[in-house]
Amino acid sequence: MVFVEVILGASLGACLQVLFDRLTKLKLPNFACQEGVQEWLEDWKEKFSQVQMAFKDAPEEHYTKELVKAWLTDFTQLAYDVEDILDELSTEANSQRMLIDENRAAGTSKVRNLVTACVTGLSPSTGVDLRSVMRKMKEDITPRLDELMARKDKLNLDKNVVGTVNTRTKKTPSTSLVRNTDHMYGREEDAEAVLKLLLSDAASTEVNVISIIGMVGIGKTTLAKYIYNDKKVKNFFNLKAWVYVSKDFDVEAITKTILLQAQPEINCNNMDLNRLQLKLREAIRRKRFLIVLDDVWNRDSFQWTLLCAPFEAMAPRSSIIITTRDQEVSSRMTAFKVKPYSGKSCRKPLTQ
Repeated sequence: MVFVEVILGASLGACLQVLFDRLTKLKLPNFACQEGVQEWLEDWKEKFSQVQMAFKDAPEEHYTKELVKAWLTDFTQLAYDVEDILDELSTEANSQRMLIDENRAAGTSKVRNLVTACVTGLSPSTGVDLRSVMRKMKEDITPRLDELMARKDKLNLDKNVVGTVNTRTKKTPSTSLVRNTDHMYGREEDAEAVLKLLLSDAASTEVNVISIIGMVGIGKTTLAKYIYNDKKVKNFFNLKAWVYVSKDFDVEAITKTILLQAQPEINCNNMDLNRLQLKLREAIRRKRFLIVLDDVWNRDSFQWTLLCAPFEAMAPRSSIIITTRDQEVSSRMTAFKVKPYSGKSCRKPLTQ
């Protein structure tokens, strides 16, 4: 199988986890250690953790509110700016360690001069203006983060979350039908890239696994619909199936839904999972099949393995498209050592 990954916008959870990990592991350069920077970074880490918890179980309808969309856009830009600062600090820290190691043999005086230069904030090797970095941390990043945290508290993200599962608005299942209100603003490059992968004339004996990742409301399902209904896709694949999965990853129900779309005349009543999978394997044998699994949450590798067992019968150049807001879900299908494709829009605001 060939695994491909399209990232729409930024996945907030994944983005925060990466920053959290980097803040934890970052070894500061000498100059930064003496300027109280560690305290700033610890404060940032704590606030990122609070944001993670606030959005982790927030009802999906919150993501469609204009105030939340605006907050997500601003926070995402802040996260990118924090990432840039961590890059500069990491670059300078690594450079200082290398220079000190290289110059130890030259004598104590040279090492002392090198460390003195680092302490002044003038990087002798990387061109990083550490004074400027510190100033940005103090006068730009920290005030913006404080302001965003104050705005977050007014969004009521925890409303109807704790202990009130039944009060959540049930999400309407998706279908493959394209409505007049479905628009794909800013995703044309991603669509063309995925279509190129699906319809490639290159000889291949493999199955494409394409994972479309992003937060609620940024167009994952719309992109999948656009691809699913493309005329060239309809002509290219012998069979197609669309399955709305959501949080309940029921292997038997998903298998039955795929089977009924592959072989509409079949009667699935009273079939257990074993018989359903045997029938599905026969129905798709040597057929070029496109399967879309929309809104997937499952992280259980065993369930994925069980679901995919019949797919081995599909013809080469078949494809499976998964939409998800959880990058960990995507990783469950990455047993295939193939470099993932990242969409051109991967660093655009979440709300686009």
